[in-house]
Amino acid sequence: MYRPHFAATIFLILVMVTSCSKKDTATEIVKVNGNKLYVTHADKITDTIDLKLSELLEDCQAIVLEAGPDSYISRAHKIAVSDNYIAVKDSEKTPLKLFARNGEYLGDIGAIGRGPDEYNISLYGIQIDEKREQLYLLPFANARKILVFGLDGQARTHIPLRFQQRKFKAHVEDDIVTILGMPFKNDSAVVFQQTFTGELIQYIPPQDYHLAQEFSSEVQSPNNTGNYDFFQLIWSKTPNDTLYHYDTKNNKLFPRFTLAFEGEEWPVYICNELPRHFTAWISGRGSFFVDKNTLETSYYRLVNDFYGGIELDLHWDSARGIFIAALPALTLKKEIKRCLGLKQSDDTRDRLLDLDSRITEDSNDILFIGKYRQ
Repeated sequence: MYRPHFAATIFLILVMVTSCSKKDTATEIVKVNGNKLYVTHADKITDTIDLKLSELLEDCQAIVLEAGPDSYISRAHKIAVSDNYIAVKDSEKTPLKLFARNGEYLGDIGAIGRGPDEYNISLYGIQIDEKREQLYLLPFANARKILVFGLDGQARTHIPLRFQQRKFKAHVEDDIVTILGMPFKNDSAVVFQQTFTGELIQYIPPQDYHLAQEFSSEVQSPNNTGNYDFFQLIWSKTPNDTLYHYDTKNNKLFPRFTLAFEGEEWPVYICNELPRHFTAWISGRGSFFVDKNTLETSYYRLVNDFYGGIELDLHWDSARGIFIAALPALTLKKEIKRCLGLKQSDDTRDRLLDLDSRITEDSNDILFIGKYRQ
């Protein structure tokens, strides 16, 4: 494992292995056990650029979620997107809302509560399975099952978990469930695969550096590249600094992206992987990206150039190869007004005016959704 308190070990590896870097940037590629590991020397990042959304996405759709007494959300918290559906959970005592891709409200999914087919206010993850016409809901904290609901909102047969989970991400593919978690002391697995009935296929026991001590820690696995990516943020001790891939064929975790710092004290950071880029947020510094091909590395401001340069820095996420940004209506209207004051093409100006006409200050959150370029 690559960890801040192993800084000397990282340095030796970087010296000993053959670098595959294409040019002198803050990021280089090294080979570890035959695999490419991208290493960003964070203290060498100097540039800040406007990163255009069109450089990441094939297209971008603005979706105004239907607002009404039953469909209102106070603020989008967890969002899942599939070809034909959008599922949104806010942080209030309201159930998960299901919308069509055009924003039409379709109904609630399950209910909040403590019953056998109910769930807590917070969900830790959502996946839409259009093939089976159902959704998978990941409960927050001490989960013993993945909750399964039909698109009609009714409970189906839930998936029992082979190992109880504190916080976890899950990917349901065909008939296999892949779990990537945040274990505590005495937990049996950090990642594992099982069947829908809970039969264990394979697992990796946790090492000390995988173990969290409190629920403020987090785990990520957005699966934007078709790989089971895995990143832990352990707040209660020196954080894990490496984004891994779970190699299911060999049942191993191998490092894919990490950061290095020159000082003894390393700041907290979070890593993410996109099809063409890595991104990371560093506490107190901001967010940067790495182009996997050119190794260009810069801090960035994310702007939606499909819609005149609307700023999205604080409002975006991604999952399963889909970009998702949610903006409150009032925030978006202010951004539209700002962008209309800039020089725009006629098409862009018309697009902004059309979007502005479809929202009011009382509208639900507006989503920008697009598919990543491969």
